[in-house]
Amino acid sequence: MASSTIDEMVRWGAANGVSFDPKKTEVMHFSRSKLRTTPAVRHGDVEKHPEAALRWLGIWLDSRLSFRIHVEKWAAKAKAVAYHLRGLTNTIHGPLPSAVRSAVRACVEPVLLHGSEAWYPGKTRPRWTQPMKDLPSSNQHLLQRMSKAMNQAMRAVLPVWKTTPAT
Repeated sequence: MASSTIDEMVRWGAANGVSFDPKKTEVMHFSRSKLRTTPAVRHGDVEKHPEAALRWLGIWLDSRLSFRIHVEKWAAKAKAVAYHLRGLTNTIHGPLPSAVRSAVRACVEPVLLHGSEAWYPGKTRPRWTQPMKDLPSSNQHLLQRMSKAMNQAMRAVLPVWKTTPAT
């Protein structure tokens, strides 16, 4: 069924002057549950197998749309920048905390929050059965992963020892 949809898409593209490169085509099947079989899709002469994760406009998607891979990748990038800033600072010498804070706001926060609009609904979300009542958001585990990178950035801003507790 998906292969016939791709054929239809290629015909539409040919009629409208758009070409689709089979080498750049990626396949993913979205489902809430774990799929037992993930069939391959034919695009021209090429058979494409579903990916575990794919990037679209900088957002990493997985088959369950959990955004776990997206948060892991971007939190690792933010943590790397925070470690670099931490290396510049010291408890005695180094730049002013206000300058490092500006660097964190300019370099760490945008990386850490990249694409959060796509997956973070807020602290609460409406229930399916009772829309007037709210449930806690189910993305708290993603926020915990992000908070580790932000804690490292805060340690760069404040002139504290490594052993100082974060809470």
